[in-house]
This record gives sequence, structure tokens and C-alpha cells, in this order.
Amino acid sequence: MLANERINIRTTTQAKSAIEKASSLTGVSVSSFMVEVAYQKALETIKNSQRILLSDLEWQNAVTLLDKPPEPNDKMTALFERGYKVADK
Repeated sequence: MLANERINIRTTTQAKSAIEKASSLTGVSVSSFMVEVAYQKALETIKNSQRILLSDLEWQNAVTLLDKPPEPNDKMTALFERGYKVADK
């Protein structure tokens, strides 16, 4: 992958020193170290933001609704008749 974009940041002396030490210990440049760590953290953050977290009670309620869905009512029928759109598409 050809890197052709720039990110400029300012940091503290302590953070810079720690990043330089860590990059040296891993045998890569400071830039490579920072990009890899930031990129992996970004992917993790994106993945975690797309999860639905439920409490035990919420999970049990969801399972119960899947096992025994409610009878359709007028509002539910109207909603399904309108169709749906996928938010990301």
C-alpha cells in the first residue's frame, strides 16, 4: 500500500519519548509504528461501534420476542408495507 497522505500531530515530550522507545523496540520507524497502532485502534473502534450490547434482561427479552413474536397490529403492518432501506447503502 502506497502511503501518500499526511497526518500532523503535536504531543507531549513524555508521549513522544514513549512512542520513540516503543518504535525502536519493535524495529520500525516512528511513523510506521504510529500509523499501525492508530490504524488498528481505529478498526477496533469502528468494529465496536457497530455492535449492539444488551444487558442480560434485554437479551432475554429479545430471545423471547424471537421465540414468540407479537401479533401484527396496524402500525406494524403499515411499517412493513412501506418497505425498508439499509442505512449504509
